[in-house]
This record gives sequence, C-alpha cells and structure tokens, in this order.
Amino acid sequence: MVEAADTAPFFHNNVVQTLKDAVAFYSGAEFLALPPAVPKFDFTDAENELIADFLRGINTLQNIDVAKRELQEILDNKNDPLGEQDKRLQTAFEETQDAIDVLTGQDIFQLALPELNTARARISQAQLNTDPAQRRALVQQAISSLGTARDLVGTGS
Repeated sequence: MVEAADTAPFFHNNVVQTLKDAVAFYSGAEFLALPPAVPKFDFTDAENELIADFLRGINTLQNIDVAKRELQEILDNKNDPLGEQDKRLQTAFEETQDAIDVLTGQDIFQLALPELNTARARISQAQLNTDPAQRRALVQQAISSLGTARDLVGTGS
C-alpha cells in the first residue's frame, strides 16, 4: 500500500487512473455487490480523498526515507567506488522524483515541494560532479533538504 501513490494506473487491468478513484472503488457499487462475507465500506467522496491523501503522504515519506538512506550511505562509506556512488545517487534521484510526482498537482504538502526540488537539484549536481569533497557537500545539502521536506510532510504542512 505504501507504494500505491506512485504506481498508477491501478488494478491488474489498469482500468483506474487516479488514486482517489482506486480508493473509491472499495465503496462503489461493484465492490458493494460482492458476497456479504466481504467487508464493506461506505466512504464519502471527501473521505475517499482523505484516504488518497494519506496514501500520498506515506508514499512520499517512504520515497524521502529511501533517498536519504542512499545518500547517507555515500557519506558513511568513504571508500565507495564512484560507480557505487553513482548507483546510489540515481536511486536517490528517482525516489525524490517519485515524491515530487506524487505531490505535484495535489492540494497537500505543497510546502515540501520546493525542498524536494532543491534536493533533486543537489543530487543531480552530485551526479555530474566527480570531485569527492564537492560531491559529499552536495549530498549533505540534498540530505538536509530531504529532511526538511520530510518534516513538512510529517507535520502536515
């Protein structure tokens, strides 16, 4: 479920395009027509949106945590070969981009977007920079921006 927010389209046949519509399915006519043994939900449209926002939030937090972990590994292991650092930077870039994609166009956690964009820019700069000291400084800046973004998402700002 944590990855749900950045895996559209939804369901095995890709029939649902938005997260809110995927959540709404579980209180819709098709689902409610299932045998009585299946638990039923009766969410309002507003509740469906709140559940979708919750899923977006936990997905964003996971994306940030994975990106930070990859970047921290670069700082913690000074003997990482450049190729290993490049892989970690690419993973951190992709996870940060996923977080940006999940929040873009939504009405939640908008204060986190500038920090995520700054982190993505620093990661991109680090990918292009092979000087160890400069790369580490950029990685540290990206971690800081990701931490600020995480705080903003975690507090609902």
